[in-house]
Amino acid sequence: MKDAAGLIQGTSLHARFSEPRFCKDTVRFADPIILRTVAVAVLVAAAMLLFAPQAKADTIRVMAAASLQPVLSDVLRRIEETTGHRVVPVYASSGTLARQISQGAPADLYISANTRWADWTVEALDLPPDAASDLLQNRLVVIAGSDLPKTALKDFQPNGILALGDPAHVPAGQYAKQALQSLGQWTRLQPAFVYTANVRVALAFAERGEVDAAIVYQSDAAASGKVSVVETLPPDTHDPIRYRMIRLSPEGEMLAERLQSADIGRLFEKFGFAHLAGS
Repeated sequence: MKDAAGLIQGTSLHARFSEPRFCKDTVRFADPIILRTVAVAVLVAAAMLLFAPQAKADTIRVMAAASLQPVLSDVLRRIEETTGHRVVPVYASSGTLARQISQGAPADLYISANTRWADWTVEALDLPPDAASDLLQNRLVVIAGSDLPKTALKDFQPNGILALGDPAHVPAGQYAKQALQSLGQWTRLQPAFVYTANVRVALAFAERGEVDAAIVYQSDAAASGKVSVVETLPPDTHDPIRYRMIRLSPEGEMLAERLQSADIGRLFEKFGFAHLAGS
């Protein structure tokens, strides 16, 4: 039997997959989850070393939301080629990165998938309001593995498995919770929820067919060739999904200006983002 109370509170991935229902699949599910959770911690720790004060002046240090990884990695490589600067990115959930920056992890530019975490960082570091600007906008979609049945949320059953980012700190999960509450599905579907450390993990589960569906960004689905979009959630059911940049140094200012250029904007749009140049 499931621990319904635990699910309503939002169980961790390891706890969820350790329930009796999943006992025979514990190795299959638990190992990737533990590895990805540890990987996030390792990446953040690595940032503390990579972003040490002795880094060269031409190194630009970026902390960015995990959902930006496919497109931003390509964008930053192109910027390195044209500017000669070395750009070192670290990807994790926006909340994790915001807390690390507030605790002293050096960074030149922070790109959050949630405006609240961005604004929290501005306040925590006592930055001027013009240190922040919006770069991109996204949509929220329900996806399933390409070979799996496609079930809309209104028909999704509580005994299924629905992956979403942990609403406690993952912006995609926070938007998903808002949307599900607006659609009247949050309470009904709670037994199906599996929370992930970031939205990219939810996507990976769907790609491998280890969940029946997942709620991710439109850009995640566009970058994957292994999932199908079941439905796009109405934008009026959740806060606007905007990626906000925080400039933390002159180097970060330079990079932010480059990211707002029209040619870079076209790259973002190919990955399913709306480019908000100059906003």
